[in-house]
Order: sequence, then structure tokens, then C-alpha cells
Amino acid sequence: MLQLRIVGNGVDVSRTLAPGDPPLIIGRDGDCHLCLPDPERNVSRRHLGIWNEGDVLHFQVLSVVNGVEGPTGEVQPGMRGMLHIGEVVSIGSYALTVHELPVPQPDDGDPWAVLERESSGSRTPAYEATRPGGAIVDDDPFTQDWGFDSGFGTDPGIVPITPQVEALLRGLGLTPGQLSGQTEAEIEGIGRVARALAVGMLALHQRIGAPSVDPALNPLKSSWPLEAKLQYLFALHDSAGGVPVAEAALRELIADLQALLPNRGIEDATRK
Repeated sequence: MLQLRIVGNGVDVSRTLAPGDPPLIIGRDGDCHLCLPDPERNVSRRHLGIWNEGDVLHFQVLSVVNGVEGPTGEVQPGMRGMLHIGEVVSIGSYALTVHELPVPQPDDGDPWAVLERESSGSRTPAYEATRPGGAIVDDDPFTQDWGFDSGFGTDPGIVPITPQVEALLRGLGLTPGQLSGQTEAEIEGIGRVARALAVGMLALHQRIGAPSVDPALNPLKSSWPLEAKLQYLFALHDSAGGVPVAEAALRELIADLQALLPNRGIEDATRK
């Protein structure tokens, strides 16, 4: 699945295109799927048709007057081309780019099933200290190898508190001192907890029958597959143009749960 982003003249919008979807018509006319205002009329009324074919973005210049600037040069009216990941097509002062969204798993249509699968999966418990490679740390000093080359007092699995890790901790409401001495596996466990919370809320939102909305309004409440929502939530803030900031989208989803669930106890649990 591909995401088309268009930026220019104060416009920053995105649309998701799946294989088999009808072509997306882009132009100056208000009847187009994506209307691009252009007082200078470098954008034609119906300028470009674009569609996903085999997870490759194809386009055709519909204008009979204006072409587009493609990755390899100008594409004349009536001609076709392809837009690959990382390439840019220009229509007047607008830039079109394409991003790849994660491929949904077979059961991504049911976040509840994903939550149950991940909860029952065979993982190393977060409370068991591990060394790189997944080996369990033996806490019995009499069974450990205390050779002189053991690096006494150091553990190569300990994660240093870098500025990036410190920023993540601030977002979680923690301080570096609270996570000093954590191993990679334990830090990963924190990530799995955050993922489980997100999957649980998305599953609950779907379970209560909340209606889907356009991804441009709130990707977390749209029909995007689960993995696409999680990537938007945790990793795609800058590349998901035209949609709300992830934190705002999540707070809106929580507000839906508060309004729609009969058990108002969730309101106290989510209110700061």
C-alpha cells in the first residue's frame, strides 16, 4: 500500500492508494479528488491521474496544455510515467512524493486478534534480565565464569542513556535515573508495553463500532491497517503530511472511547 503526499502553496495533504483502487484525479477543478488551487493556472482543471498498480505508482498527464516535471525530466501532455519511492513529480509549484505503508498481516483487520496473538506469543518476559543474543543471565555467583577477561562490573547489554533515549524517557514521564542499568531486552519490553497499549485502544475503538473517518482527519480512526496506524503513531510523524500530529490523533481516539463506552471509569484512567 502506498501513500501519496502533495505539498505546495500552503497545501500539505496525503492519500492512501491500494492496488486496484480507481485512479486519483488531481487538478485545479473542484470536482477533482484532490483540488490544487493555482491562480497562475499552471495547474490544469484535470491535470493528472494517478493510481497504484502492483504497489508501483503510475500516472498519466490528463492535461492537453501543461505537462509535469518527472524524475527524469518533463512528461508531456498525454504521456504516462511511474513514481517510485523517494522520487518527486512536480505540478506547477506542487511537489508529489510517495511513501510505502506497511503490508498488513492476515488478521490486521481485527486488532483484537493481533492483541491476543502478541499477548500469547512466546517472548522472553521483560522481568528476566538477558544478555545480547537472548541468553538468560544467571544470578547465582557460584555458577558464573569469573575469568579475568570477564569485564568485571560491566555488562555489554546495558543501554547507554543517549540524548535520544533521554528524550524518549521524558515523553514517557520518566527520568534517566529510573532506567539506568537497563538492558536492551528491558528497553524493548518498554516498547512492547507501549505497542500493547496502542493495539488495545485501537481494538477497543473498533470493537465499540466507532465509524471510520478519512485518514486526513485522523489516521487512527480510519480504515488503515493496524500496522500502518502503529507506524504513523510511533514513526511517521514527519512523513504523514496532511494528517494530525500523532498525539492529537490519539487523544481524539481516547475521547471517543470516553464518550462511547458505558463504563465511565476509563475517563478517570485516561485523564491527566
